[in-house]
Amino acid sequence: MRKKKDMEKEEAKPQPTEENKTEDQYQTTTSIFAASSTNITSEQCAELAEMLQQYPLPGISSKEQIYLIAIIETISQMLQEGKSFVDKCGIKFVLMTRIFNYMTKSLPPAQRPKRLSWLEMALQADVHSLLVKQILPSDALWPTVRALGIPLWVTEHATLSTVAKILAKTHYSIQKVPSGKKI
Repeated sequence: MRKKKDMEKEEAKPQPTEENKTEDQYQTTTSIFAASSTNITSEQCAELAEMLQQYPLPGISSKEQIYLIAIIETISQMLQEGKSFVDKCGIKFVLMTRIFNYMTKSLPPAQRPKRLSWLEMALQADVHSLLVKQILPSDALWPTVRALGIPLWVTEHATLSTVAKILAKTHYSIQKVPSGKKI
């Protein structure tokens, strides 16, 4: 009698298919995120980004998957830096700026974004000088400053002056002529 019940149980189990194998891969690889803590670490972000680069997710395009990887890697970088921001708008703006930078490096030229579209977050942020320090590279040129929209949302004269000095230093280091083209 027992053998008959065991045989019925075995027959009731679904046979492994290609879709089930993929689900099993995702379930075993996502076990690192099943911890009791609700906080995610930078190591977990890095591992997740690596998995997303290896396995395509069903139901999303490759461009959407690149965007997802950009978000995860940006969060990982922010967790590693551990820098604090004054307000939520500043956090959102820095996050979107870093995603914008990642997308401009990762996508083919025809698909790259031309401008950052989250300028309203920068306008609503409390401290613009901190945002500029977070998003502006030390070797920035005018196209970078223009793409980030810095002249549109920075309202502090001292911060604008700092941006102009960065542009001037970078321009001089490239051309080695102080009276070269206009910045």
